[in-house]
Amino acid sequence: MQYRYEQVAEIIAAKIRNGEWHIGQKIPGEIELAREYGVGRSTVRETLNILQQKGMIEKRHGSGTYVTENKKIMENPLLLLSSVGTMIKDAGYQAGSIFRSTTHELSTGHIQRKLNLSEDDKIVVVNRASTAESIGDKAFSHILEYLRPGITEKDVALELEYHMKKNGAEGLSFDTIAASGMNSSMPHAIPTDKTLNKGDFLTMDFGCIYEGYCSDMTRTVAIGKASDSMKYVYDTVLKAQTESMNMIKPGVRCNDVDAVGRRIIADAGYGDCFGHGLGHSVGLFIHENPRFSPKCDDILKPGMVITVEPGIYIPGQFGVRIEDLVVVTEDGYRNLPGSDKKLI
Repeated sequence: MQYRYEQVAEIIAAKIRNGEWHIGQKIPGEIELAREYGVGRSTVRETLNILQQKGMIEKRHGSGTYVTENKKIMENPLLLLSSVGTMIKDAGYQAGSIFRSTTHELSTGHIQRKLNLSEDDKIVVVNRASTAESIGDKAFSHILEYLRPGITEKDVALELEYHMKKNGAEGLSFDTIAASGMNSSMPHAIPTDKTLNKGDFLTMDFGCIYEGYCSDMTRTVAIGKASDSMKYVYDTVLKAQTESMNMIKPGVRCNDVDAVGRRIIADAGYGDCFGHGLGHSVGLFIHENPRFSPKCDDILKPGMVITVEPGIYIPGQFGVRIEDLVVVTEDGYRNLPGSDKKLI
């Protein structure tokens, strides 16, 4: 079995955290590691370089490589969690990939279990996601003052991104979506030079990273006055989201939550205009499992952070998506964003 260097890095990080490789211990040499994991020495060197950059190991001239004595990182699982997550993302690895070493799917939850995070540490993790979402809230409040006919979708996206970074974001969770008019009928539209016009719907999907954790929010607003048909679609999407969120609590199956929102949209006559899942988990990566989708029968558990984002996309006309990020609690859920969802 052959591993990639980011997989080897994840295995070694787990060994260090679990104490299998203790602080100050000399680790095996390049040849031995290459043989153990069935990789070339260049892969081993890349692995060790990443771990060294993250402060997990140190190379001592003439005597080999040792587990770092940087106790700030090694004895703090939260710092190590963020470090491992950043290391894997820097390597281009995506959530949902499978580590051959464990046969587990790569996700925040999997890495947390590897690092044996305490319940208090998990609360800190949720708080980081909440802080990231609050940065998005501020950006949305700001953009409402900025919007006007004549500016472009690109202007909107750049302004959102600038405001998030100016207010504490380390980076973006994903490429910002700003889609107006007919472009809003495309769920994953790329911002263009199209100008905002009166009578347009504008859908904005944006998020940022704070201390390694992602946020995700979508709001649809009207530029000027919305037509009656636009209002009907918007109200339908909002109802689908509200009723779906009311289902969220520990023990509920993900596909049952998805079914609630999907049924409301179908009953309104737009079943064929909702082609994606109702939501996805969020953490160190922007798209993780479990998901709210017809195919996911995972059970909700306290501490899960997951989006609820129904949408209706009418080809050639317009689209509406409303998205919140929620955390599953012991008896229900907590909605992380505070931005208003009434039609603006």
